[in-house]
Amino acid sequence: MAAAGVVLVGAVAVLATRQPGAGAQHIALAPPSPVVTPSTAPSDQPTPFVAAPTDTPTPTPTPIPKSTPSPSPSSGSVSIVDPTIQAARGGRATLLALTTPRARCTITVGYSPAPRLSAATANGAGAVGWSWKVADQVKPGTYPIQVTCGEATAGATITVS
Repeated sequence: MAAAGVVLVGAVAVLATRQPGAGAQHIALAPPSPVVTPSTAPSDQPTPFVAAPTDTPTPTPTPIPKSTPSPSPSSGSVSIVDPTIQAARGGRATLLALTTPRARCTITVGYSPAPRLSAATANGAGAVGWSWKVADQVKPGTYPIQVTCGEATAGATITVS
């Protein structure tokens, strides 16, 4: 709007400086109107009301999903995939079991000389297993095997030929 006022005043000044011709009318120059800029408000108008700033709302934190705790190794169950194992003296035997994921498991084989098998930890799917060599000195026969994972126990047998 201020620019329109300046253009109008400029046009009036140009017309006023021209030589009057036949039938021309004299135009009186008015003093330029004050230019209003955004930084100054007209004195005849009230200052606009600006609301006081409010506190910035604090966002509500989104809860972080907690991971499902792994079942304790002392809970759960254990089952042996093939509870009847066959092996020859001097050959290999393998036992696979399913239990609680990450459970710590032990195995005991009931023949002599017994294999020295370490404790094992079940993987994320709950699978755990052992493989060992049957000693040449083991007498042919059927022997017990016990697998314990936490407090759960399962039995199997091995038949040595």
